[in-house]
Amino acid sequence: MFRRVVFLSGLLLTTCAAPAPPSPTFDGTYVGESSRVRGGDTCGPATEQVTLAVHGGTFNYGVPATRPDVGNSLVTVNAHLASDGDVAGQTLYSADNPLIPQGMQYAWATVRGRVSAGHIEAMASSLNCARRLSLAGMQTPGAG
Repeated sequence: MFRRVVFLSGLLLTTCAAPAPPSPTFDGTYVGESSRVRGGDTCGPATEQVTLAVHGGTFNYGVPATRPDVGNSLVTVNAHLASDGDVAGQTLYSADNPLIPQGMQYAWATVRGRVSAGHIEAMASSLNCARRLSLAGMQTPGAG
């Protein structure tokens, strides 16, 4: 992603290029594993099987998070797969943070990664948890 930083009279302005639109190029079903890389048991099992359906270049993934209003839950992130293989999505949510006086803050749940040669490799992260996704595309019956 292209990023430009401009200083104007002591103000810092940052601009980012718009993300690429979703592409149906990678539509299909992907299966594999989600492995916990940060956080404890509240972030789900150490490893679990995952199936994702990609339609119109997008999929939804529930990112584990600890929230002050509901406790441990999943924050849904709508991730886009761009034609260049980038995988990206984010959702703003209220996060539990016992290290600050208010006990909560707003944070981003994100999915970031790449799709290449029929595989999705991505990280799904929240303030309290992170999971690594390693998924392979399934061949459609009658294809190939």
